[in-house]
Amino acid sequence: MKTARAIALLACAAALLSSCSRSRFACSWPVEAPRITQDYGCYACTFPEKYHSGIDMTSALEPAGSLSARVFAAADGIVVLAHGTCPAEGEPLCGGGLGNHLLIGHDNGYASLYAHLDRLRVRPGERVARGGVIGTMGSSGNASGVHLHFDLISFTPANAGGIGPRYTDNYPEENGHLDPKECVRHMVVEISGETVPVLERPASYHIPSPDIITTVAKGERFVALAESSSWHYLSLPSASGPAVPPWSPGAVYGWVQGEREVAAEGSVLCAARNRGRGSIPVYAGQGATLSALTRIWEGQHYLFRTETGAPDARCGDNQWYRIDLPASAGAREGWVNGEQLRAVK
Repeated sequence: MKTARAIALLACAAALLSSCSRSRFACSWPVEAPRITQDYGCYACTFPEKYHSGIDMTSALEPAGSLSARVFAAADGIVVLAHGTCPAEGEPLCGGGLGNHLLIGHDNGYASLYAHLDRLRVRPGERVARGGVIGTMGSSGNASGVHLHFDLISFTPANAGGIGPRYTDNYPEENGHLDPKECVRHMVVEISGETVPVLERPASYHIPSPDIITTVAKGERFVALAESSSWHYLSLPSASGPAVPPWSPGAVYGWVQGEREVAAEGSVLCAARNRGRGSIPVYAGQGATLSALTRIWEGQHYLFRTETGAPDARCGDNQWYRIDLPASAGAREGWVNGEQLRAVK
């Protein structure tokens, strides 16, 4: 009954929110300095036959297990569902496994879900602004530790039955669950230092010496999905090599400091579209018969050089695109066939 009421409220919220963009849904990260611990889709799913409907994240500025990380509304909207009666931990079925959670309705039938919260700061029917505090991160419900499960949902007649589970047997987009990274701002960062370390977290007074994941080199360009002060959160190809099983963690997100944003002329922004397998190979040259250097993982966004400079170059064609690689991939550049890519909207 609560779900049916939430869907009805969502329709009302969409009608009320006339100030939101109707051409492209734009959102912000719901935590400060996000650190993705489990991505959308089949990347790093718990089981190879399951898909993850959203993104699990912590704040890179907070120590592990901290309950003080604030959670923000990803976009303007109206709170259509607020479940806040779960204990901090110990009841995995509470809230349908989501624990304390919020559903916020946005324009055009979009909604955002925030699960495993410790505390809620808003109530049903309340209007919230993008960036407003709506709760604090926790580990309520079926959660293995303190984190936020963030979902972006497009409600249609096909999925109007409710929020749906966090793990599904079919690709989450088929159930109206979209990749939340599609709506955040993407930046292109060009490396200016000779050899720049990529850190697990930004250095802070909480974590003065974060672990170094890999390094990137001068002139290389990568997609940054977030920024915090002078730090950028990069999306990098796998550092684990081509032999990693498709459902295992392998893709890399990491932080660099002081690098500059640039325009992405002569490049296209794409993501792997290898549904059901999780990753596609990056080759040493323009040909699938060559050896694979590493892999790019579905759920991440990557920048590819068009090389030809063709004005109509786009993801999904049969061109070969060059991609810059981190040091841990074993080479500084590789090649991917465009037919295995999809455009990042």
